[in-house]
Amino acid sequence: NGASTSSSSPKKKDNVLVFGCRQKSADYYFQNNWEMLVHNDRLRLLTAFSRDQWHKIYVQKVLRDADGGSLLVRHLLEENGAIYIAGGAKMAKCVKDEII
Repeated sequence: NGASTSSSSPKKKDNVLVFGCRQKSADYYFQNNWEMLVHNDRLRLLTAFSRDQWHKIYVQKVLRDADGGSLLVRHLLEENGAIYIAGGAKMAKCVKDEII
């Protein structure tokens, strides 16, 4: 499965990072650093690896579906949080369109 979330529970995390790339094995540059932050409960990490399975999974879908669809509203509006996006420029525009 090319999509994952660092936490199965929707408990509050101050930092949410959404990372997307084609292949986990080739493009997941800061994996160890981010996973250490997840392990230390400093980061919630959502990932989408679009080419690691037969059907493509994109960041905007992972973001849209996170916490049953409530992550954007809850984290951005209710908790006044920030969501950081890492990946290509084309993907960033699609994510911006999803958020708006």
